[in-house]
Amino acid sequence: MSIQSLMKRTQRWPQKKRHLEVEAIPNVSALIARVLSDEGYYGNGDPTSLNAPRAKEAKKARKTAAKRLRYFADDFPGAGQLADILTHCRPRHRCMSGACPQCGRAFQRWLVGQVTKLAEANPTPLSAVSIAIAEHRTPESQLHTLHTTGMKRALAYTLGKVTGINWVAGGIDLSLNDDTQKGSDIGWLPQLYGFVATSDIDTLSNLLRKRYPKTDQAPRPVQIKRFDGAIEAFSYAFKPGFVKRIAYKDSEKNRWDTRKVYLSPKHHVQAMLWMHKIGLSGRLFLKNIRMTRNGHHVELLKIRKLE
Repeated sequence: MSIQSLMKRTQRWPQKKRHLEVEAIPNVSALIARVLSDEGYYGNGDPTSLNAPRAKEAKKARKTAAKRLRYFADDFPGAGQLADILTHCRPRHRCMSGACPQCGRAFQRWLVGQVTKLAEANPTPLSAVSIAIAEHRTPESQLHTLHTTGMKRALAYTLGKVTGINWVAGGIDLSLNDDTQKGSDIGWLPQLYGFVATSDIDTLSNLLRKRYPKTDQAPRPVQIKRFDGAIEAFSYAFKPGFVKRIAYKDSEKNRWDTRKVYLSPKHHVQAMLWMHKIGLSGRLFLKNIRMTRNGHHVELLKIRKLE
């Protein structure tokens, strides 16, 4: 279904539903909207081996998210409107919000399938990369001020210095880090989880560690390891949900460690409003590949360099 036909269909709906759908579309690119218009990604077919909820679980999570947003509508501007948007997400009329568990899961499944194809078509070894972007750490109450454009541009520039990189694909993740036991504060820390097709992992590792040095709040900001072939790892690069990490001192190992817990309801609402604001495209990171339309479908294709 084209974006034009989708917009024409909204014009035939009752006024309230038309308003909700039009409000949901502006932050979505035409290609992502085409992906999310494919109902096949909302089911449980291939890819099946994923670190992701099943279709019924995602639907339940969407309804729970809408209920939570509505409960905190008086505390967070826009929460009530987002609750309405998620409530009206349904087959063939998807809300396409970056905060929607069903739409996020559908896009995750599309991305996993496309990255799998790229990996199978290219013999260049894959490395899984995790980068905690400490310079963009944001205070607990200021998540709405966090933007991803600058961090993605800086990362692309750094990766451009590494020879031998074939392509990169990943997503911006987020965690709420509680470092009060370290004498610090609580803040949102963006991270990139992705995959790099490169034959020079040592240069990649050295350059990233120089660009993203360790800090008290991010003692191990860069982690790189060879990809072991598990498809579940691909899905981890674009998780639809976030966690809270609480720093604590491990007395046995005599070092700082973190414990993962669920976000509180209020923090969850903050995260959903942020995901809706930046959209799925705001979290997606691609280098040397691009989304492109192929008939009725959207694919990730390698960008050919000019000779």
